Amino acid sequence: MALSLTMSRTSRLGVLLGRGLLSNLNGSGFCVGVSSTKFPQRRGLSASKSNSHSWEQEHRSGSQQANKPRKSTGKNREVDLESLIMGFKQKYVEGKYREAKLLGEQCVLVSKDLRGESDPVTASTLNNLAIILKRLGNLQYAEKVYSEAISIYNSIYGPTHQNTLTAISNRALLMRRLGKTQEALEDLELVHKYRHVQEGANSPATAIALSNVATSFRQMGQPEKALEMYENALEVLREQVGEDDLGTATVLNDMSLTLVDLSKLRKAEEVCGKAIAVRSTVLGREHPDTVRSMENMITIFAKQDEQKKAKRAEKK
Repeated sequence: MALSLTMSRTSRLGVLLGRGLLSNLNGSGFCVGVSSTKFPQRRGLSASKSNSHSWEQEHRSGSQQANKPRKSTGKNREVDLESLIMGFKQKYVEGKYREAKLLGEQCVLVSKDLRGESDPVTASTLNNLAIILKRLGNLQYAEKVYSEAISIYNSIYGPTHQNTLTAISNRALLMRRLGKTQEALEDLELVHKYRHVQEGANSPATAIALSNVATSFRQMGQPEKALEMYENALEVLREQVGEDDLGTATVLNDMSLTLVDLSKLRKAEEVCGKAIAVRSTVLGREHPDTVRSMENMITIFAKQDEQKKAKRAEKK
């Protein structure tokens, strides 16, 4: 990413942590914050010093293998944080999540030391660390970290800013995996409502939010309703960002699973194949997201074989 040499270190850092780090439309959920009324905290950590301190103790003990960031002052410390964020981004894109986790933990520690416990940059480093923790299967820890990020965003900027919504959405996707399906659905519907009001029905961000709601309905046993939502989201994404966008690929991948639920296996194969093609091109065939889509295709092939055997048995 090209950055102007005349930009201040603080401005460059904001760009790196915002959409310049990784687009929210690719399913990654990376964000930076800005907003002021309070989102009701039903669960997780607050931004109080006691809770932040207890989290940081756990955080430090989990990152002993990482190199301790060097102490410096002024602009050099901004450079340290900027460098850590860039390294974190690179490891995430490469799918090297354990290495990204170590860098993400350092980002949080340096940002808290440099900018404070309740700074939007700190919230962004927390949000991004939680994404990696989720990828590594550390779900309960990730939920706590997401909640801390949401609390910071909300206390400074309020519930309707794009980055507060992104962090809420990320946590809701995590809660689904923890079995908190109704709570997750409520949060995802809230995010979709705000996206729709702020950006309109034809915004890619609104389409991604709608797709997230659709996945909740699929997991709650309503595939027909989910499929209609996926189709609406996909129509917007194809028009606004094109077939080769990672956000489009994410919707295609999730939609293929719904088509399997509905026994529309030929269509599921077609849709999943498109997701694999995009992810292979953009991320590489070895990336975990590409591998997951390939595993979905294997499931589709297995279901097709079962369907063929059943039809042969009926003819006998």
